[in-house]
Amino acid sequence: MRAQEIETALTRFGQVGREARSDQEGTGLGLPLTRDLIELHGGELKIDSTPDIGTTVSIIFPSERVVPNQIEN
Repeated sequence: MRAQEIETALTRFGQVGREARSDQEGTGLGLPLTRDLIELHGGELKIDSTPDIGTTVSIIFPSERVVPNQIEN
């Protein structure tokens, strides 16, 4: 995705590349809702994308919002 497409994808009901994926349904709410929930917890959603190469989405939470792993072996 290009920078403008990322901006569109983060807008409620914004959809990118829909014409190339007519077989897929969606409302354009997934990324905006995810970003809003992350921000409510003091976190940040980062999207790095290179057109025709790929996209990386990172979610960063402040340490006080992260629960330590409690799995015992």
